[in-house]
Amino acid sequence: MIFSCDQVETEGERIRDNCKLGFVKVNDEEIYAICGSSGFEIINSVYSINVKQNTWKYIETTDDIPTPRSGISATYYKGKIYMFGGFNRIQHNQKGRHSHSIARCEDKLYLFGGRLDHSISRSNDLWKYSIKKNKWKEMNNFIGEKPSKRSSHIGHIIDRTLYIFGGVDNQDIVVNDMYQYSIDSKTWSKIFFRDSIVPSPRSSPSSTVFGSSIILFGGQYAQDGIRLDFNDIFQFDSVTQKWKQLKSYSNNSEIPKRSCHVCETVGSKVFIYGGEVYNDNKRYAHLNDIWAIDFTSDLVKDLRKMEKKGFLVDF
Repeated sequence: MIFSCDQVETEGERIRDNCKLGFVKVNDEEIYAICGSSGFEIINSVYSINVKQNTWKYIETTDDIPTPRSGISATYYKGKIYMFGGFNRIQHNQKGRHSHSIARCEDKLYLFGGRLDHSISRSNDLWKYSIKKNKWKEMNNFIGEKPSKRSSHIGHIIDRTLYIFGGVDNQDIVVNDMYQYSIDSKTWSKIFFRDSIVPSPRSSPSSTVFGSSIILFGGQYAQDGIRLDFNDIFQFDSVTQKWKQLKSYSNNSEIPKRSCHVCETVGSKVFIYGGEVYNDNKRYAHLNDIWAIDFTSDLVKDLRKMEKKGFLVDF
């Protein structure tokens, strides 16, 4: 699949550089950015970006405001954003988890894995949260082999199937295996890719559902003293159950490498925001740029036609 990508120039009360935040579409124009890590500060602020007008806005919040945190997961359902977990290095006695995944199926949220409390221990438990009943239930009764303990992975639900990919396991090994969980049959199974490309092992990429596919961008490989950041883009087709690396045609420079960033689908575009990069000085630099990936522009459609006819090999 070919796509175009361009950096989005925005106006308004701009959010600071940020990573490990929540990024949630609330309607056909707005995405909310919640909490996260900005420089050396953990924050609990809320901003919105209107992707039609390219404007940021600070959202004033009241009542029971969450404490500052990063490494959260969040989702949207019927006018409300549901946020869970997170980490604040100041609160050393906190309980909970961070760097987990949450995906929604109708009025149920499915939480998988993550790092527990203020420790290096990771989990591979699966929990279901009922929005209507305000009740958690651990999904202990299942068939098959579930993923190993991990954090900083991705998790999405398509057609009542939960997909888990990548992350860091309990031995600090960066992985690129993929599992699926059937919500109806309560069955875990590993997906094998014998004749298709697979993203290299990575943690903290961003990902979003686009139709019946998962779009994955970037991430990092940090193991045995090696630190690599990525800016490649992959598509997982849930129908064919194959990965495909996507090609970019852009009038702008390519999206810079990064990890711990976020992305969200609005209409025919995927918006990528923030994150961090390990720079040449061997320090983490936080980012606050936003990019739009467009899969359906007229130029992209023409390029796809040319590609099918064999006129395009690479660009």
